Amino acid sequence: ENTFSGKTKQQTVLLVGNEIQVSQNTVIDVSGMHGSGVIHIGGGLGGGGHIFTSKYTDVSSSVHLHNDAFLSGPGGIVILWADDTTTFSGVITSRGGTLGGTGGFVEVSGKSELGFTGLF
Repeated sequence: ENTFSGKTKQQTVLLVGNEIQVSQNTVIDVSGMHGSGVIHIGGGLGGGGHIFTSKYTDVSSSVHLHNDAFLSGPGGIVILWADDTTTFSGVITSRGGTLGGTGGFVEVSGKSELGFTGLF
């Protein structure tokens, strides 16, 4: 099992490359007590910004991406992108805090094709 986690506010995970495959029970968790962070896999929002974009991004069913606020504050940002094909069958959470806070922002997109069977 691969686990990447951060329990401080505004933790960031950035996975870039031409072809990205996230699998084998991987957990990426950037949740925080009073807000959360950012997860970018394969690029930025809509493939824009200054983040390198992948051609293919594949996230398997055993992958969990968590970006929640535990006590207060909003959930975080989770973006999965590919210039060609994105496939996603994992689990994403981006919840606001239990004492107040809105849900976060999640984008799972492929510029040409999208295969989505995951949960969020």
